[in-house]
Amino acid sequence: MRVMISIVTLSACLVAVPSPSTAAAKAEARQYYSNGKTVGRWQHYPQQKAYGMYYKYKSSANATGYKYHWAYYYPSRPKYVYYYNPETKKYWGRCPLNPTKQNPYQILDYPDRHGDLDKIPEEKFKPLPFELTPPDKKNKQKFAGPMPPIPGSDDDEQMEPPPPPPSE
Repeated sequence: MRVMISIVTLSACLVAVPSPSTAAAKAEARQYYSNGKTVGRWQHYPQQKAYGMYYKYKSSANATGYKYHWAYYYPSRPKYVYYYNPETKKYWGRCPLNPTKQNPYQILDYPDRHGDLDKIPEEKFKPLPFELTPPDKKNKQKFAGPMPPIPGSDDDEQMEPPPPPPSE
C-alpha cells in the first residue's frame, strides 16, 4: 500500500524555535541534523506516518548561515531516509540506513525529481557513483559516494548520513 505524503503538512510541522542544544551545534558544525529543537532527534508525524528532521548545512566552510533540506523516514519504506529540497519542492535522493561503498546513497537525475514520492519509480534512484547533467547542461556533476557532496558545495565534502530512525 502506497502512502500519499503531504510535504506542506510535514514542513509546517518542522518549524520551531531553536533550543540551546541546536544553537551549540550550529556554532561548531558545518552540517548537522535536527528536529528544530534537539540535534539528532527525529520528529514524529503520526497523520503522515512519517518521521522528519532538518538537514542543515553550510555550502562552504566560510559560510556564515545555514541552508537546509528535509530528511524524511517512512516506516512503510523502511530501508531509506528520503531527502526533500524545500526550494525546488522535490525529492532528490535517498540514503540507506547504513550507507557504504557497496550500499551508497541513491540520487535522482534532475528530470526524475518530483514533489510526490509515490510518483517516483524505484528504478529512477541511481546509486553513487553517478554523473548528473544539470538543467543548464553546462558541467556534468560527478558524485563518488557513498554520500553525495554537501548541496551547493564546491569542495566535495560529503554529506553526513542521517542518524538512525526510531524503531517502531
